[in-house]
Amino acid sequence: MSPSLDGALLQVALGRALTTYALRLHGEGSPCTRRADVVLRLARWQAAREGLEGYGIDPWTGDRTPASALGRRLVDLVGTELEATGDYDHVSRTLDGLLRHGSWPARQRAVFSARTCPTDVPHYLAEETEDL
Repeated sequence: MSPSLDGALLQVALGRALTTYALRLHGEGSPCTRRADVVLRLARWQAAREGLEGYGIDPWTGDRTPASALGRRLVDLVGTELEATGDYDHVSRTLDGLLRHGSWPARQRAVFSARTCPTDVPHYLAEETEDL
């Protein structure tokens, strides 16, 4: 979970939009394409390991794909649902900001790498979220 309000709202909005998208497809009678469990497990592992700055596994093709492209594709996929709830602009802006400035885990790793003191990371988080 993101320590920022915008990051948390991004996750909530995307989760809601993806759920609404899936329910809409189901209601339209669209066939559900199952993905192999091994591909989905690998995609989840890869996302946790590399984050937005690295590569992910495309759930449609199984190919290694830049996570930034996967994030943008997800926003495009559920764009109609995001528009319907008024979340599209916020989600797009927040994702663009994360891709431009780095995700919270990447920022925390950078702080730790630069200073190598475990207490620097919580201090950094406190400083960055003080005004929230």
